[in-house]
Amino acid sequence: KPFCLPEWGTANWDWQDNGAGGDDPYYFQQLFVFLSNLEATKGVSVEFEALFNEDYPSPGPYHRLDNGVWPKPNAAAMYQSLWS
Repeated sequence: KPFCLPEWGTANWDWQDNGAGGDDPYYFQQLFVFLSNLEATKGVSVEFEALFNEDYPSPGPYHRLDNGVWPKPNAAAMYQSLWS
């Protein structure tokens, strides 16, 4: 069975105080493990994942990993190390 994760990512911590993830490399690592396990144990073919990596205009939320309003360098490094 095919599986797609069309839009996922993180947001800055203070966006409406909802604990949206911030600069959290563990979240990225665990998502990678989840997708890898789908293929290895469930016979599911992960067709694609698409990281949402854009900033919206103020007041937020801010999703961009690299040089956006709220950069997330640790999460960006983890994403690059796992998906490159």
